[in-house]
Amino acid sequence: MNRRNFITTVAAASTAVSLAGCIGGSNGPEGVAKSYLNAVFDGDYEKAQSFAHEDVNGELTRTYVTEQSSLSENGDVSIEGTTVTEETETEAVVEIVVGFQTTMGPMTTTSQFDLVKIDGDWLVTNRTTV
Repeated sequence: MNRRNFITTVAAASTAVSLAGCIGGSNGPEGVAKSYLNAVFDGDYEKAQSFAHEDVNGELTRTYVTEQSSLSENGDVSIEGTTVTEETETEAVVEIVVGFQTTMGPMTTTSQFDLVKIDGDWLVTNRTTV
């Protein structure tokens, strides 16, 4: 392979990888669910609500914050893993494992987030503990 073909191939591959990262990035259901949780963890509930469907009216965020606060010893909470368990063009389910410190040591919980796609944006509509 000559140098010009090699450079063209590398450039095309880099572009493809970059685009693939954007498609599944923070705009996808997994990224939106993670962004929602990170905003909750940061105490930025207004930002968290920007990732939730308007029908949720803040109750999802308040409930989640209350639940996590009662479990976490010192606010040391982190996302330990995510899995998209279902996805269509308009609906998705994302499971997220959250780790936190308690008086009994480290623990994890798994939550399932339901999302819908409205006007091109993924929004959290529900959360249940798995």
